[in-house]
Amino acid sequence: MKNKMTYRMRNRMRNRMRNQTKKLLQPAVLIVCVLALTGCTGKTDSTTSHEPLIQHTDTGVTSNPAADNKKDMERTSAEMESAASNRETVSSDIEACIREKMDTFEEDCTLTGLWYDRERSERIIDSYMEYGRGASNGVKRDDVIVILSDLKTGENTWSFEPNAVYTDWNWILIRDGETSEWVVEDYGNE
Repeated sequence: MKNKMTYRMRNRMRNRMRNQTKKLLQPAVLIVCVLALTGCTGKTDSTTSHEPLIQHTDTGVTSNPAADNKKDMERTSAEMESAASNRETVSSDIEACIREKMDTFEEDCTLTGLWYDRERSERIIDSYMEYGRGASNGVKRDDVIVILSDLKTGENTWSFEPNAVYTDWNWILIRDGETSEWVVEDYGNE
């Protein structure tokens, strides 16, 4: 009988210890899971991973230290000067077309620069004609142009980061023929 009592007492003590351990481990495991899911890196500075660290320079190069895109970060000064020299001014009718489209935005956005870069435009047009709407809407390649801009957002925005500058924003314009007016078909970042 004494052995039975001792056995029961040991089991009770063991169960209590397990329950206490579970009570202590559950919050710890929960905290670790939350930190893992939110991507906590242990940094104590004020920047977060979703905050845009976008800087605008005269060359139009985007600098985002948090970005994984090492190609942009490894540009030489010669490449940056080349990019700046490729910029051409935009005709007033194309600028008016883009500003008209901007007026339809429900968000607080402002164009802070507008230019044409032949090399980049051709590359984006290639993609548009092969994978984008150009593959299905029947537009001829000669009737597509891509204009680049910088876009500054204000406080009142729901799909952009508030108070940020988006550099090299693409505006894809199309027309029915040489004598037709340009229309904004699509826009966004590469």
